[in-house]
Amino acid sequence: MLARCRPYFTLQTGVLTRGLTLREIQRAGGKSTEGAAWAKDFREALSAEDLALTTVRAYCGDLESFLRWYAPDPVGALTTVDLISYRQHLCEERNMRPASINRKLEALRRFCRWAHQHGKLPSNVAAEVKLARPVRGVCPARLTEAETQGLLRVAGQSPHGLGKRNYALLQVMLQAGLRVGEMAALRVSDDCCGSAPAPCRCATAKAGRSARSH
Repeated sequence: MLARCRPYFTLQTGVLTRGLTLREIQRAGGKSTEGAAWAKDFREALSAEDLALTTVRAYCGDLESFLRWYAPDPVGALTTVDLISYRQHLCEERNMRPASINRKLEALRRFCRWAHQHGKLPSNVAAEVKLARPVRGVCPARLTEAETQGLLRVAGQSPHGLGKRNYALLQVMLQAGLRVGEMAALRVSDDCCGSAPAPCRCATAKAGRSARSH
C-alpha cells in the first residue's frame, strides 16, 4: 500500500543550470470543522491539567497552525506521513530552526497522544516522528566590525546620562562573551574586568559556563 503524500510541482531554480526543485502546493487556508472541535476539546484537556496559561496558548497555537496547513483533510485520517511532511514543510518552506520545529512537533505529539487516549485516533501516529536534528559545528551569525562600532556608538550616545553605562555594558558583553542574562547577574565579586584575565562565573550560566575577559 502506497503512503499518501503531498502534491508537488517543479520549479526552475536557475537560468543557466536549468536546475529543478520540488515545491509543495500550498493548501487553502482555514481548518475543518472536525479539526476545530478537536482543538477545542484539546484546549479544555490542557486546561484541566493545570498547565501554565502561556503553555496552553503555545500548544494550541502550534496545533491551529498545523490544522490550517492540513486542511481540508479530516483530522481523523491523520497519519505519520502527514506529520513528517509537515516537519519538512517547516524546515524547507518556512526555513525554521530545529528548536522552533521541535516545539511545534512536541505540541503535535501531545495532541496525538491525547487523541489516541480518547479514541479519536486508532493509534498514536506521532510516536514514531523524530525531532529535527540541530545543526552542529556551525558558528552563529555575528556582527561585523562596522556593525559592532555602530552599536557601541549608539550606546555611547544614550540620553539621560546613560551613555557611559550602556557603552560599558556592551563592551563587557563583547569582550567577555556574556549573554544578557549573565550580564544582568554579574556582581562586583565576579571581577570580570580585573587587571589580569580571569575566568568569571555568573549565577545564570549553564553547567558552570565561564567567560574570560580580554
